Amino acid sequence: MTELEKELRSAVGHRVGAHARPRVFDYVDALPRNDVGKLQRAKLRLRG
Repeated sequence: MTELEKELRSAVGHRVGAHARPRVFDYVDALPRNDVGKLQRAKLRLRG
C-alpha cells in the first residue's frame, strides 16, 4: 500500500463508515469522457 493510498483511506474513513470505504484504488491518467464532457461510467466499469 502506497503512502497516497493510506492518506486516501484515512480521509475517506473520516467521512464514511468502514463498510463504504473503497477496498482498491485504481489510478488512471485521464477519465473517459464523451464529446459533451460527461464522464463515461460504463467504460470505467469495463476496465475493472
